[in-house]
Amino acid sequence: MEKDASYYDTRIDPVQSLAAHWSDIGSRRVTWYPALSMCRGKILDLGCGPGHFARMALDLGHEYICGIDGGERAVEVARKRCPPAFFRQSNLTRLLPWFHRADFGWWMEQADTVVILEVLEHVYPDLFLLQSIPHGKDVVLSVPNFDTKTHCRWFGSVAQIVMRYGVALDIQRVIVEKANNDPKRWAIVKGRRR
Repeated sequence: MEKDASYYDTRIDPVQSLAAHWSDIGSRRVTWYPALSMCRGKILDLGCGPGHFARMALDLGHEYICGIDGGERAVEVARKRCPPAFFRQSNLTRLLPWFHRADFGWWMEQADTVVILEVLEHVYPDLFLLQSIPHGKDVVLSVPNFDTKTHCRWFGSVAQIVMRYGVALDIQRVIVEKANNDPKRWAIVKGRRR
């Protein structure tokens, strides 16, 4: 079931989150390393959370230009974690149709890769979100093979992912990763917006 951004904000402890280094967050890194290896050029991160992926990207020499998240607390922590990057609080599913306006259009235009990690399973208009990205942009996303109370969908196979997201993306690569002996798996997908 889709949850409001405030639900996720209540799960972020600003002090603890800021103290945590991206290398200490094992389960999340399962998607971050492969996703980052698929990125090229300037990165725009949709659903950036408290900025762990942003910090990792910057630490490893990538050009992370902007992170957008619906959570006020998440963006506040991300700004403190990564002062050189720009972060904006906005509801993604309401924002994307207007990305061509004001400063949002500039960020999308500047980006070479749009990253959407651990987001699409949480929002009902996942296809709308992908289709709002300009044609020709590289997109790197991740989706799970398991359900939780906050998931609107999950995928039992790579074929299901290709069937759903192939309408919006020319899918170039899919990697399936898991953390240690955990049966939960994440698919990391690279494609280009059709």
